[in-house]
Amino acid sequence: MAEPFLRDYLGADTVAGTELAAWRGRATGMVDARRGVLVGERKAEAVREMVGDGEMPDIGLGGRRSDYAFMSLCKEAYLVPRDPVEAVPADKLPRPVIFHDGRLRLRSLAAPLAVAWFPVGFLLACVRIAVGALLPMPWLRRAFGALGVCVVLRGAAPAPAPMPPSTGGRGGVLFASNHRTLLDAVFLSVALGRPVVTITYSVSRLSELLSPIRTLTDDIVPVATECWMSMFHGTTARGCKAMDPFYFFMNPFPEYTVTFLDKLPAELTCGGSGGKSSHDVANHVQKLIASTLSYECTSLTRRDKYQHWWRNAF
Repeated sequence: MAEPFLRDYLGADTVAGTELAAWRGRATGMVDARRGVLVGERKAEAVREMVGDGEMPDIGLGGRRSDYAFMSLCKEAYLVPRDPVEAVPADKLPRPVIFHDGRLRLRSLAAPLAVAWFPVGFLLACVRIAVGALLPMPWLRRAFGALGVCVVLRGAAPAPAPMPPSTGGRGGVLFASNHRTLLDAVFLSVALGRPVVTITYSVSRLSELLSPIRTLTDDIVPVATECWMSMFHGTTARGCKAMDPFYFFMNPFPEYTVTFLDKLPAELTCGGSGGKSSHDVANHVQKLIASTLSYECTSLTRRDKYQHWWRNAF
């Protein structure tokens, strides 16, 4: 899992580390007994395997006494002090990278402003949530605008199509969107001016094995969503997910942009003349959304990425 990051973002040529044992393609949680934990002499052996016999790495960096074994194989060796060191500037990395998992998005000088705004933001979030829950859906866009929540609509939102009686009332349009916050479906409904049925996954470990979700329709409309928050970050990976919408609405002027793309042609759907698989359709939708948002697309769905990682890690 660390190797792709080290290669892509730090420009590493070769990576060696402690490996986890696997059984039938699944991690057991135990360390691979063939090499064990790469520490001390075992780390030195891994360095010898990487560079080959008769060659010495130019520089070796270590942080503890157990690193002396592999540092002795290098032409120059330096012990990294325990004192904090200055981080590498973002413009010096081969590719841009952002690590973030928290509620606040502030620099130190703006912290007093956040403390002063918190009581106001708390009341404002309560009002915005109450308005979203009580008012009819066609009124929400203007109501949110009056409360400082900007909803930007781009592209042509398709009108609801009548479902043929032969389907038993099933069918309709599938809006396939990227994930920004837990409010994605809410603002999609606001942009459409009508409520929509929402299907989500990643709510449990079982749902990861069942994705992508099978649908009843081949009318697929990709939707690219973006959101902007100035003070509080409305998403987290470790905290209480139920609080994410509340933190989003605590921002003074949050913004959500919903972009409707063209409906997929029949030859690019599962039931059309092309007869594409669900994974192919999902990959194509991901490419369209990524290009719209100027993201770098890997052409892999979440399941594809996991399978690719397992195959290459073990």
